[in-house]
Amino acid sequence: ISDIHMQHRHERIMPMIVTIASSFLALWLVETRDAPPVFVLLTLIALVQISLMLIITLFWQISMHTMSITAATIAVSTMFSTLSGLLLVPLIVLVAAARLELKRHTPGQVLGGTIVGGIVPLVVLGILNA
Repeated sequence: ISDIHMQHRHERIMPMIVTIASSFLALWLVETRDAPPVFVLLTLIALVQISLMLIITLFWQISMHTMSITAATIAVSTMFSTLSGLLLVPLIVLVAAARLELKRHTPGQVLGGTIVGGIVPLVVLGILNA
């Protein structure tokens, strides 16, 4: 890893693998320790997201920051209310603007992160509620 920003996508692979392994451990812990269902759900969503991010990273780089803030917004919206989620939408815009202003990502990479962050929680929730 050349610097903390991991500007080259190949530098992200090993940290993501470690994060995925840690997420499996976290999922096992919340499942076996009778944690509240919301912890299990959030851990599962994080695991699916980082796994998908790893696959995407093999071919392209998307913004983990916009992915995370979008997923958090979706989580708040589903756990509390749509209005609560809508109040957080400006944070998605601010994070996206910051990533672009810092020249850490292209508009496509920022949009890609936002799409993954929005779709994964909805798909996981849809599957679990089916």
